[in-house]
Amino acid sequence: MLEPLLGKISFKENRRRYLNLKGILSRKYAYKGPDIVQIDLTDKCNSHCNVCWLHSPCVDKDPGRQFDELDYNILKDFIEEIAFSGTKEIIFSGGGEPFLYSRIWGVLEHAQKTGLDFRLNTNLTLLDKDGIKRLVSLKNLVSLTASIWAGSAQEYCGVHNRSVQDFDKVRGNLKDLNALKHRRLEIKLYAVISNVNHRALKSVVDLALKNGCRIVEFGIFDAIPGATDRFLLTGGQLGALQKDFKDLLKHANTVRIANAGIFLRRISNPLACYGEYDTGQGRIPCYAGWLFLRLRANGDFNSCLKSHRMPLGNIYRDKFHDIWNGFKQQEFRRKGCSSIRDWAYFGLMGNAHNDRGCRIMCDNILLNQNIHKFMRYMFSQSDAEREVCPVK
Repeated sequence: MLEPLLGKISFKENRRRYLNLKGILSRKYAYKGPDIVQIDLTDKCNSHCNVCWLHSPCVDKDPGRQFDELDYNILKDFIEEIAFSGTKEIIFSGGGEPFLYSRIWGVLEHAQKTGLDFRLNTNLTLLDKDGIKRLVSLKNLVSLTASIWAGSAQEYCGVHNRSVQDFDKVRGNLKDLNALKHRRLEIKLYAVISNVNHRALKSVVDLALKNGCRIVEFGIFDAIPGATDRFLLTGGQLGALQKDFKDLLKHANTVRIANAGIFLRRISNPLACYGEYDTGQGRIPCYAGWLFLRLRANGDFNSCLKSHRMPLGNIYRDKFHDIWNGFKQQEFRRKGCSSIRDWAYFGLMGNAHNDRGCRIMCDNILLNQNIHKFMRYMFSQSDAEREVCPVK
């Protein structure tokens, strides 16, 4: 049974898995680059979404602030470097809208030339038909996530502080994308849920179906204490959301709800009304230090999506290979795979200034769960599992 299975996996893929495993078992060193790199091209955005950690009207900020943007030439060199290191794919996302980056087409086309697959998260307001045609011509673009958060114009205006005309444009762009996309490209509708749009689940799915999307994902927002926590759901609202979501899953035959189990577990957490969704997930080892890296618009490198208060270094003064196996990253790996999570360290993750850290929300949780299942399979009932994978 094993030989046919292995025959379907390329030598390159087997080598990637072997080197990842070798690194995890070393507990600190990486023998290849990260599988996935998220690049925040810019912090500029043309929306002011209610629950955004950066652009929400509820977040205090300097009115004259100049938002960061990565240097184009340095970024091109970095993309070539990670491609050579063994990276599989790039995610262009972050604190701003990628299509506000001044050299967005140059970056996307450069990523295409390196042979790396890439994904793109966008609010879809800045594209026109010519831009859509240019975008779908990039065959290594494998996923586009349309961050819409609503299924009707009223809901859309309420969560994004935008106009009905913007909603109509987004709908048209969705339809055009699905009509023109190449075979590898998935178009996913994404909705972050708060107390403003918690009854919008069905309308989001309806919008997806009407415009040709077959994948929808729901997420719960990560509150900033003293700012966006006013949008937290009450116990009653969470109960209604759970019921709506379970009903949706029963009847969602023509659309796939991505990561449904994670969303349902989070909104069912007893502490969800206080903004804590991943209680107990700290018992699962963190593997992000071997498989993931984030480059922010200010040039900072981060070990995971929530470690912005713990930068590894900065692209304008540090080389990628120096930080990837440097002291800070090795410390992150070592503490992450420990059987006892160091909450004085991991409490710094995320937006809340308390010791809850990534128990509030871990944005790399799907990656961690998948790798943990593999590790348990490889080392079930062995000393290696108890040491590297402490969860039974």
